[in-house]
Amino acid sequence: MIDAARAWNANLPPEMLQLLKDGQADTFNHLMSGPADPQVERTFAFRARPYGANKSPCELFTEVNRYTLYDVAGRITAPLLTTDPRRTSSSPVSHRSSTTH
Repeated sequence: MIDAARAWNANLPPEMLQLLKDGQADTFNHLMSGPADPQVERTFAFRARPYGANKSPCELFTEVNRYTLYDVAGRITAPLLTTDPRRTSSSPVSHRSSTTH
């Protein structure tokens, strides 16, 4: 996952995204505090836990929007082992290819 906020923001209408972008926390929080389906509330609370479940909706969405790898993805390195199964004696591919030639 490169951008955690993509899934979160996809559920907000454009007007709510604009309020969030403009920092209109009171209005955003008021609109987010309306009645919701209990299952939706449980799912939201569960998904909010890693970001700080005790935050206001605006603080939560602002925090989630910080979780992105766009600026650092090019600097991430990880060792990678590349093998050739045709040259490994325990590989079924190696065994078949050596018996067919």
